Amino acid sequence: MAKTTVYFSGAKLENLVNEAAIIAAKENSPNITMEHLDRALSIVIAGAEKKNKDAIPEIDKKLQRTTKLDTL
Repeated sequence: MAKTTVYFSGAKLENLVNEAAIIAAKENSPNITMEHLDRALSIVIAGAEKKNKDAIPEIDKKLQRTTKLDTL
């Protein structure tokens, strides 16, 4: 984890641990694990996954579906 977060500020590290704690709490886990930290890292770097895709233009939705089919 240290190699991945080498340029993170203190505030960014705090966000990472808070996100990991939220994920662990949602799973009723008594501890924060490396899996929680890894998932939190994705959220801190890229943002949370959008559940409501209504704001995405139709052309982008088509590209997304095409890309998913290409990877299968």
